[in-house]
Amino acid sequence: MLANCLPKPSSGKRVPLMAQIKLTKPKIDALTPKQSRYYLWDSDVQGLCIRVAPNGRKTFDVFYRTHDGTQRFYHIGPYGAVTLVQAREEARSILA
Repeated sequence: MLANCLPKPSSGKRVPLMAQIKLTKPKIDALTPKQSRYYLWDSDVQGLCIRVAPNGRKTFDVFYRTHDGTQRFYHIGPYGAVTLVQAREEARSILA
């Protein structure tokens, strides 16, 4: 199980890896909450994902490694206030 996860440094919890899909507005709008939060990864920008919380809140996040190999998590913002295009641009600038 540990090999299929990325650590989330801020809380020490692990983030399950899921298949990458091309995120689109209709796909994001159709996401429904589950008992625990889950992530869907964007195939266009590696590291960009949308996190869906049990209460239905959707947020854009980026996972990346620093130059020394430390894994980091960056919260871009909530879906709705941040569009998919804006999230991709922000993720690209973070990952550059």
